[in-house]
Amino acid sequence: MTTTTRPAWATETQEPVPETGTLGMHSATIKVCNGFIELNQVIDLDGSLGPVLCDPDDWSDCDAQDCRDLAAALVEAARIIEAATLVV
Repeated sequence: MTTTTRPAWATETQEPVPETGTLGMHSATIKVCNGFIELNQVIDLDGSLGPVLCDPDDWSDCDAQDCRDLAAALVEAARIIEAATLVV
């Protein structure tokens, strides 16, 4: 098994396990109000990375300010992801 480097935006990394066919995952959770959005990126068995995907929670009990806070947090997350994945 190889060691996968965790990208700057991720707070958790699960290594892929080729022996069992289990894919790996980089992930981070952005929490605002009682809701959250999870960012995930699959690590394939060969170590290649898929796109960063967004998995939203139920935000039905959050107000307008919570949505603004979430938007600000997502913009900051996008900046971090972009800086970490920028190819020069």
